[in-house]
Amino acid sequence: MSLTINQVLATLKEYDITPDEPLELSDINLPAIGKIKESEIYYPMSLDDILDDNFSMEEALNGNVKGIISEWADEIENLTSSKESQITERVLRRLDPPRRIGRTQICAWYCPIHYFGSDWGIYIRESCILDIAKELACWVDLGSLRISKVDMCEQLYRAAFFILYLHEHFHHRVESFGFRLLISAGEDKYYKYKENVYRKTHGRSNCLEETLANAYSYKKLKGMSVNKILPGVQSGLLEYLKEEIFAYQPPGYKEAIHYLKNKEFSGALFKLQSQILEGDISPIMHDNSWLVANNMMRPLWNIDKNIYVIVPDGTRPICSRHIMPYGTCSSKKIITTLKKSGWTKHKTNGKGSHTQFFKDGFPVITVPKTDNCSPIVTKNILRAMGGYKLGQLHDVLSGALR
Repeated sequence: MSLTINQVLATLKEYDITPDEPLELSDINLPAIGKIKESEIYYPMSLDDILDDNFSMEEALNGNVKGIISEWADEIENLTSSKESQITERVLRRLDPPRRIGRTQICAWYCPIHYFGSDWGIYIRESCILDIAKELACWVDLGSLRISKVDMCEQLYRAAFFILYLHEHFHHRVESFGFRLLISAGEDKYYKYKENVYRKTHGRSNCLEETLANAYSYKKLKGMSVNKILPGVQSGLLEYLKEEIFAYQPPGYKEAIHYLKNKEFSGALFKLQSQILEGDISPIMHDNSWLVANNMMRPLWNIDKNIYVIVPDGTRPICSRHIMPYGTCSSKKIITTLKKSGWTKHKTNGKGSHTQFFKDGFPVITVPKTDNCSPIVTKNILRAMGGYKLGQLHDVLSGALR
């Protein structure tokens, strides 16, 4: 019998944990969780979309995002035209760090079930996939690759996706361990760990969860089969991770370079498990005690779905097969739409940073006072307005579905 998200949420409810109640990111206050902008939309996707043999990068190059993707493909072609062009670009990036592709926004994040409920999953910005693919292009082994421009772009896109995806998948493994502790100990350990350990160490060299997420990504990519990533791309990918990704990332992430071997990785993983169990940066439990409880961080799900790719509004991602995008918007737009649809603002104006609206025959709607509502808040508001879906957001805002 396969586990469902509803079963997991029901279990959390038994312990008075109700993540599907509307919260804003400011209420959750978790570091490393990105925010979808009002100018962005996002599409559901799956690993099948990425690994499908029928997927054609050529179709993407000639599709409705032709301008952006074609320019990206031309840059890939120039960077992989010769070994000299690869070396030149790598040297320039070392001598002039600002030349490196700037990623000032969060590229990918995992939304834990404990905090986001049914909106859990992995969110990835496609612009970051394209940027990483361009950087990676300078490291692939041209001598062993005899493939077309289109196939090269497809391989680099796929490799860049997996760099981000596997890092976030490790965060799901951490939460999965938290669920096992919840059932075995009869109390939640995950929240306490996030509050007392993860938040306090994030951005510092002793943030084990981010360190091991990077190391996990490296180890999985190293063992990835050739039907996913060609050896000529894979060898360059591993060097790229060590020489550029880990080297230039902030503390807590860059330390992954010290945990790429099994012995060091396992030892650090056991310490992380002790941190989660005790909710303490310096746990008392001996790391080797976990030898009798192997594989405790296996994932609840492999997350072949519950993946979302974020793109600018008006565009489509390269891989997703889904037609309708999801979106979000400002609380100001939602409030305007509610008033036009006959909702009345509560006189007391709600609690703190929230405003409540009433309408006969409908549940109360709580709108946070924020520039941009999170997907889970937007989803709950649409449901309360009349059972609308996220894909219908623009129609609701325009008045087409009132």
